[in-house]
This record gives sequence, structure tokens and C-alpha cells, in this order.
Amino acid sequence: MSDNINIYFTERFVKNRPAIQKIILKFINLEFHNDISNYGFLRAWLRDPVEEWKIGAFLSEELLIEKREILSKLKEGSPILSVTPTEEEIEEEKAHLIKIKQTKTWEDWTNWIEKVKSETIIYLRLDEETDITRSIIEFYTSGRHIFNLFPSIIHLLDHTEISDIKFADLKLSYEHVYLHFGPLSAIEYPIEFLENKHKINFALQSKKYILDGAFISSITDGIIDVRLTFIDQKDNFLNKIAITKDFRFPTIEFSIDFSYYLNNEGKNSFKNNLTLYDATMCFSDIWDREEEALEFKFGDMHDLLMQPENYSESELKQYSLFYNSFMLIVNSIRYIKSGDSKIDIGTTNTLATELLLKLKKTKKHQERTKLAYKLSKYSFSTIHTCINKQVYDFNLSNR
Repeated sequence: MSDNINIYFTERFVKNRPAIQKIILKFINLEFHNDISNYGFLRAWLRDPVEEWKIGAFLSEELLIEKREILSKLKEGSPILSVTPTEEEIEEEKAHLIKIKQTKTWEDWTNWIEKVKSETIIYLRLDEETDITRSIIEFYTSGRHIFNLFPSIIHLLDHTEISDIKFADLKLSYEHVYLHFGPLSAIEYPIEFLENKHKINFALQSKKYILDGAFISSITDGIIDVRLTFIDQKDNFLNKIAITKDFRFPTIEFSIDFSYYLNNEGKNSFKNNLTLYDATMCFSDIWDREEEALEFKFGDMHDLLMQPENYSESELKQYSLFYNSFMLIVNSIRYIKSGDSKIDIGTTNTLATELLLKLKKTKKHQERTKLAYKLSKYSFSTIHTCINKQVYDFNLSNR
């Protein structure tokens, strides 16, 4: 394997961020999915050294005092719920909430929220940087595993009967992995979407972002989280660019949700027999802050694209991007798990790869211990290169 940092998104991003190793060490043992406050801590950590991101990022002491006073009034007379509240207690809580919403204090609270919105600056580049860094931290948490699929394999993937796939069919051996496809010109991130998201019209017109990989996370029952990564092949990743203006690492986030809503219990629950056809595609990454996150059933998404006359050019670009990338992810995971591929193991570090090959061939315990110790001194990601089994067996038999 080459040490070329341009090949894998995970490596080029880390190499381009001098403080990232310190950040990984600080946050690697923290849970992001079940504790949203850790995301806030990471965001604050990334913002701290960037003076531009501090302007309008903190509330004044006057606003904080006003907040405490309003919340204190809202809590007055609130019923105290037991650990396992009875139906009577729940009804009392609901009645109290209805009563509160009719008071002057609730009006003050609503006005305070609007005031904060107008006085706080939202830095979308900071949010994007936080999201990518979180994915990198989770990737490191699971041991830095990259599954490398060659374009020739991607073309062989079957794009037909996938609607009967279940959650278990899409769950890989590690909670967080990175799938690497190499630049795929067929799936492009429309420049206008990215410019609109960051309110930088016509600033990126010379760029062309195409899909080259995806972070896959499956730590919640019934949900697969995906972060697509894109590359402009003309970008130089050795150049130093101010982080507030660095658009070389665009990503798009969505999830595949196999859970369903239980009205009687008021919570989502994982349904073992729910298939992909009825699963929900949740697109949290949007390009207009006035819009809500999009949700589609997989079956509806296919039907939607069969009726292009009902949608604008922009909508069709958006839906096609989501659908095509979704199909690629599903088929790639299915292929990795199918047994139709031979997995060749390497690393992103040439010397580490040589040691790994020696370790694989060595049978003596003492020698293996020495090699394993030497290997532990290197920093690298493990590359699981998927080779078509039939082609591999054919080449082997003709040697």
C-alpha cells in the first residue's frame, strides 16, 4: 500500500489537521450518539483556537441571567413526577404544561429564544468540521478499518433485488468503518448545493466534487449512519488553507432507519423483520436552513425518481444524489458480507504492511511476538481490499 495521503479521506484529513491527534486522544473514549453534550464539547474545542468562530458564539451575561430568571418562574408549581409516573401524574404534568403556555412567562421564554437566534452567529463551517472530526474519532475508536472496493467491483454490484434486505444484512464486523471507492464521477456533489449551504455563492465554481467513500456507523439497533465523502481531484491537500475557508473535505450525512414508532409507549423500537423497502432514509444534511430534514421510505424514493416531471431540476439532483449513493452503500456492504470477495489485508503505511505480511507468514510464537511489538510502534489504518473471488481464483489457476 502507498503512503500517498491523497488516496483515503481518513488519512488526508488527519494529515491536514495538525491538532487532530491531540483531539482524537481527548475524545476517543467519549460516546457521541448517546450523549449529545460530548458533541458540544468537541465543537467548543474546535472553535476555541479560531478567533473568527468566537464572534457571536457566546451569550452575554445579561441574556444568561434573563434565562435563569425565566426558567425559575416556569418551574414554579411544576408537579414532581415519580421514577415510574402513574397515568394520573402524567395527566397532571400535561395539564400544567397547557396552563404554563398561556402565561406571560411563557411568552417571555419564547421571546428570549427568538432574541438568542438573532444575536447568535451560526458557523456552518464549524458544524461541518465538527461532524467530520466526530466521524474520524469514531473511526479511530473502532481500530481504523478501511474497506477498499475497486471500481471494477463496484460495476459488478447487483442493483436490483435489495428491497428484502434487513438491518442484520448491513451490519459489518466493526461499529465504525470507512468504505473507499476511489473517485466515482457518476455521483457528484452539486456545487450550488454546497455554496448555498455555506452562503458563498460562486466561490466554488471551478471545483468538481465527486464521491470517493463513506463512513459507516452501526452502534444503534436498527440504524445505519452514513457520512459520504467527496473529493475534487485537482485539490492539493498539502496546501495550508485557513480552516474557516477550507472546502476540500465536503461530506453529506444520512441514516437508514429500520426502527418503527410505538404510539402506546411513545418511543422508537427496533423491528427485526422490517426490510429495506419499508426502512426510512433520513437525510439530516440539508442545504437550506429554512428547510426541514428529509425523510423517505426506500420504496417511495424509487417511485419518486420514476416521475421526474413532478419535480424541479434542483430537487431531482438532490434525490438522485441520495438514491444513487444509498444504493451504492447498500450493495457495497452486502458484497463485503456475501463471501463473494477475497479480502486482502494491508495498511496505509508501507513499513507496517511489510511487518504485517511477515507476521502472517511466521509460525513461531517468539518471532510473532517480536513482529507484533514492532508493528504496534507504527500508526496506520488497516486496508481490507476486496478482490473479486471468481477473478482471483481464475488468475490463480492460470499461473
